[in-house]
Amino acid sequence: MTLRDDIRSKSDAKPSSGKAPRKRHDDAIRLDGAGTVRYRRQEPKLSETKVRAAGAPPAPPERRRSARPTPGWKLLARGALAVALVVGLAAQVSGEGKDVQGDVTARISVAREALDSAREAFAKGDLVAAEDDLGVAQHSLHDANRSVASLGQQGGVPFSRVVGDRTVAVELLATGERFVGTARGLVRDVRTIPDAASRHEDGFYATGRILNDRVPALKEGFSELDRQLDLLDALSSRAAGSGLPQLREAGSEFQRLLPDARKALASGGEAVDQLPDILGEREFRRYLLWFQNPAELRPTGGFIGTLGELTLDRGAVKDLKVESIYNVANQANRTVDEPPPIPFLRFAEQDPPVWGLQDANWSPDFPTAAKRFQDFYEQGGRSTTDGVIALTVTPVEDMLRILGPVELSEYGYTLTADNFQTTIQDDQKERRVVSDEDPKKILRDFLPALLKKLASAPDAKRSQALAVVTKAAKSGDIQVYFDRERQEALLGTAKASGAHRAYEGALSLIDANIAGFKSSRDISTTLDRTVEVAEGGTVTESVAVERTHSGETETHDNLNYARLYLPPGSEVAETDGWNASELTDEAPEWGAVLGGWTDVPRFGTTSYAADFRRGKLDLDQGRMPLRYISQAGATVKVRTTVVLPDGYVWDGRDDATVEGRRIVLTGTARGDLVYDLTFKPVHD
Repeated sequence: MTLRDDIRSKSDAKPSSGKAPRKRHDDAIRLDGAGTVRYRRQEPKLSETKVRAAGAPPAPPERRRSARPTPGWKLLARGALAVALVVGLAAQVSGEGKDVQGDVTARISVAREALDSAREAFAKGDLVAAEDDLGVAQHSLHDANRSVASLGQQGGVPFSRVVGDRTVAVELLATGERFVGTARGLVRDVRTIPDAASRHEDGFYATGRILNDRVPALKEGFSELDRQLDLLDALSSRAAGSGLPQLREAGSEFQRLLPDARKALASGGEAVDQLPDILGEREFRRYLLWFQNPAELRPTGGFIGTLGELTLDRGAVKDLKVESIYNVANQANRTVDEPPPIPFLRFAEQDPPVWGLQDANWSPDFPTAAKRFQDFYEQGGRSTTDGVIALTVTPVEDMLRILGPVELSEYGYTLTADNFQTTIQDDQKERRVVSDEDPKKILRDFLPALLKKLASAPDAKRSQALAVVTKAAKSGDIQVYFDRERQEALLGTAKASGAHRAYEGALSLIDANIAGFKSSRDISTTLDRTVEVAEGGTVTESVAVERTHSGETETHDNLNYARLYLPPGSEVAETDGWNASELTDEAPEWGAVLGGWTDVPRFGTTSYAADFRRGKLDLDQGRMPLRYISQAGATVKVRTTVVLPDGYVWDGRDDATVEGRRIVLTGTARGDLVYDLTFKPVHD
């Protein structure tokens, strides 16, 4: 058993019968002189001065709460990791005390591993694992701190020789420990917000009130982290001027990481400041809800068959309406200033053709599509709204896969991940046939049943189900747009805005099923991208796409308009196999946009391709960034091959097949695929 496993097992140890359970943040782990790991109850709280001098852990911080983690949380964890660079201080400060040095080395090694693991957990949205990892790191840093503090009594080392640098090292470790502890408390309370909502009798409807009530504590938590960063800044400056190489390195590393940590905190603080307004604290806020169906794929994730209007007042759900998109569209004044996109003319039933509300999500850039939809909605005489929230069916299916079936006895249905979409669709079809006034009733009845299932689930399953939300934000299955600029900027930081950005080396395929019924779920798509770099750095690319219709669930052909967004700086050379035309004015930040029909008959296959030039690559830089920007609701198998000119080879990668100057990467795009490739001359 490793030291980390031992720490974790004792942190999670269940109390024996008849004894009160131990609070994990009140316990510490110690190595005795023989190297045995033992639990030690924490000493009573000391003053802040004594805490810094002795390295004892502070009293458990008041529980902090925060909004959903953003990439900034990974920066905070990375900043805490810099504490680990004090690992060699015992050897630098003292030529003796080797037992103490070994203890410090082991403890810091565990902290490094735990903080690294916490970053990975944040990326996956697993807050339970992140909290656990931060707890291990906090315990390890505490004990390493005590060991460093004991130097000067070990091996007869003169105190006067080490007091200055030792004090800086102890304070740096102690502050790092408190930083990790505060972050752990925030994570713990972030996790309790959805837990509290899932257990509340009002379920979903209580979430806003729970968030709103916790805003003061959220602000306090971020203020505390900001104060700790100020102290870390001062200590790292002192450490960077030390005569001890290891301490100097630790100080320099902190100085490099602090700017990013401050940006992360500023972003989190801004989110907390904006939260009351988002939840309608001063005036009620009204948001449109899109329920998108990927079986009828559209640019933002699917056809908007069901539309909702959510009104929040001081966090409480004041009103929630759900209706068919056609109810709204038929009531609306459907004559709008803008003509419909060219592809819709293929099936136009009116002269002149009109652009209906149900087709307003034509742009793959979610903020653009959301604003257009709001405009059409208001032109039809409906309410002014403050934002748009879009969801596909995928997160619901993922939750059902984790939580198990949901019974709707009134309908005689047992809904599972495998039958949810088809059952809901079939029920709504039957209700329309008999002219039911409320064909969407099943969705409103399903939501509380799912929340009840979530509330009664074991902790592990509930945590997995809640992590689905983070996964859905990354894949575009949940997208959000706010009218107010500062709030929309926060979504960009959290990567939940659905913006369709043109990065260097980015490629994107956007499909639109227009009058192809629900055939998109029977389509499998593969995309082969080949990038060749010639001598001198000139880059050419070819993209080949293959679409196959299984005919498994849908009897109709797939009628599909595809757009291929090419990297900035691209010039189209040739197209093949599709009726493609260049649409350069649609998205000027991209190099070019190719669009054309790529229909697939049932049980058939359709292929098409495009070749283009991209300008020159700086070979001296040794870097090639590549991205595949995914479409919400779509699954595409992507194979990327890059060939360098003679005289260059790729740096090795675990996720790729590398043969000299050729590299091959494969992935399934449910979310963006990002590759930052590096290479070097052969003589290196």
